[in-house]
Amino acid sequence: MARFLKSCAILLLWIAGAAFAQSAATTSPPVQRGFQAPSERDHTRHGHHYIVAIGIDHYQNWPVLGTAVSDASGFAKLLTSQFGFEYAVEPLTEQSATRDNINALIDDDLRNKLTPDDDLVIFFAGHGTTRNDKVGDATQSVGFLVPFEARAPGTNEHWSDYLNIEEFLRKVSSLPSEHILVVLDSCHSGMALGSKFTTSRADTRFQQDMLRKVSRKVITSAQGDQLAADNGPLAAHSLFTGLMMQGLMTGKADSFGQGFITSTQLGAYTQHEVGVQEGSKQTPLFGGFDLDGGGELIIPLGAGAAPTGSSSKQGVALTPFETSEVAKIRKDDRRYWQDDDPLKNFPAARSATVKLCDSGDGWGCAQAADSFRKGLGGGMDFTQAVELARKGCEAKVVASCVILGILYEKGQTIQPDKQTAARLYRDACTEGNLRGCADLGNLYETGQGVVQDYTQARSLFLKACEGGEMVGCSNLGMMNANGLGVAMDYSQALTFYRKACDGGETVGCYNLGVMYEDGDSVVKDAAQAISLYRKACDGGEMRACSKLGLMFENGRGVGKDAAQAVAMYRKACNGEEMMGCFSLGVDYESGDGVARDVVQAVRLFRTSCDGGYMKGCNNLGVMYEEGEGVDKDASQAVFFYRKACDGGNMVGCKYVAMMYASGQGVKLDTKQVELFYRRACDGGDTEACEKLKLPK
Repeated sequence: MARFLKSCAILLLWIAGAAFAQSAATTSPPVQRGFQAPSERDHTRHGHHYIVAIGIDHYQNWPVLGTAVSDASGFAKLLTSQFGFEYAVEPLTEQSATRDNINALIDDDLRNKLTPDDDLVIFFAGHGTTRNDKVGDATQSVGFLVPFEARAPGTNEHWSDYLNIEEFLRKVSSLPSEHILVVLDSCHSGMALGSKFTTSRADTRFQQDMLRKVSRKVITSAQGDQLAADNGPLAAHSLFTGLMMQGLMTGKADSFGQGFITSTQLGAYTQHEVGVQEGSKQTPLFGGFDLDGGGELIIPLGAGAAPTGSSSKQGVALTPFETSEVAKIRKDDRRYWQDDDPLKNFPAARSATVKLCDSGDGWGCAQAADSFRKGLGGGMDFTQAVELARKGCEAKVVASCVILGILYEKGQTIQPDKQTAARLYRDACTEGNLRGCADLGNLYETGQGVVQDYTQARSLFLKACEGGEMVGCSNLGMMNANGLGVAMDYSQALTFYRKACDGGETVGCYNLGVMYEDGDSVVKDAAQAISLYRKACDGGEMRACSKLGLMFENGRGVGKDAAQAVAMYRKACNGEEMMGCFSLGVDYESGDGVARDVVQAVRLFRTSCDGGYMKGCNNLGVMYEEGEGVDKDASQAVFFYRKACDGGNMVGCKYVAMMYASGQGVKLDTKQVELFYRRACDGGDTEACEKLKLPK
């Protein structure tokens, strides 16, 4: 098995019932294709939408997994926070997920609790295995789930310790719910279903009586002869589960743009996304199993047609999901868009704010612009963000003018124009928008769009800080810490950082944590640094997540925990913090806290290198020189060493010199050897200085 693959980890998701009526497939060709708007359906059923989560990482006898528990808990949180589900029982995780407990869950708890009107989700994540039985000339495969206490696999396998998947599915299929979806995230998961599995690539087929038709659908993460990856683009989740979650969170699995996703759509979306993912070696399958009557599960996203009577204060028709998200945005304002939080329904938020903007609500334009600028609720679209921000600004919404200024300052889609950004910030500040004051202060501090003026920058930061705009306090702290316009004063920096952090500004918490870690103007306190980094990381400051990873890796202020370090690095990397990507790559290369995977290491080093973190370029060069995770290529190694060197990494300069000295990837050249050793030595690399003393 490849080192980056989940050790036959298996994930099941059973989703039963539907919130809306839908039509059913028949054995004859469908009369028409498509969907009926949810608001037009006849709602005759009113039941609960239940979820049960099961996940096992640390088995009693089997190898440890890395993402099974987070897959289960994360998917459950997603469904409860965005799609109206509630927990049927407490989650079964780790040692509670025994064979007897899982059987009792299905046979007793759920069978006694459910009614035909209820929806149900059961999510199992853990190990799975298969057995090939030879019967005459034929061979059949039998799939099993592995509970917590199962004895270790070996020559004399204890098959009675496991849960037979076919028998398990048969019991699940007979539960008193009309619509059930089973999702398996495991190596060989297609094989595990045997002849019960049928593949379908057709779009969903509906008739008016869909709600009265039973459905039993299944999605597997891989075909019968394939393994399943244990990691992917969504932090702490497998490739398959992470991409499926993203399809739900972003609404991209809604292929018809109707505001809801069917089980078949979800299967088709996930099949495509996993199949085309870079480095993927698996292709999901989906279809029906026991007692499937042609029905379909529907998961509403909240971005479709509005139910009668649902509207905003402006009279714009909004769905209940949209109304809920608008309330959250009004409470949090721009902080709502600070990070990709699975507790927020970003697709519904984007849909709602665009509707408000279209109705002439400038506040809605500002919020929609932030959605498109940050890619939350769908794809990132700077052109659309500019249009929305400009529309909001023209409607005299000052916050929208500030967003437009940010787009001009950063040159996203439009030509960078610092002068226009400064004008927009100045006008906003004059109108009392303190974020505009803080952003204008940044331009004065750096001399972009205006003449550099530290005094003016401090004045603007102070105005913002005293008015409650905490980013102004954080920036004042940085000016004091770096001696910009004033004498360096760590004590003053500490005061401003603390005020910013107490006010919810995560950069302030991060910088305050650095001071406690380093002992600048305070007694060194690693535990306090950990607390501050955690607060900043939870608030979306990805540098703090990287710092937490280092603390866990080295056991500073907290017990040494390589697995926690990996989790923090992964979160930072997914938040585009390049040191986190680099550190995660180092762990994959060494196998510290995660299964060793040099292919993943190469990918992460490349990501950090492309993101401007020069250590990533240097390590990528090493991988090419040694042929680890990539084909051995000395010229590519030189390229990345040189890139690291030019970016200020002195180890890279030293390695370029060594390549010239050995003639690897370049011609032997003693002048270049001396030149690059000199650059490395002047940059502080003592080994390079020693090399310069050697006789030629």
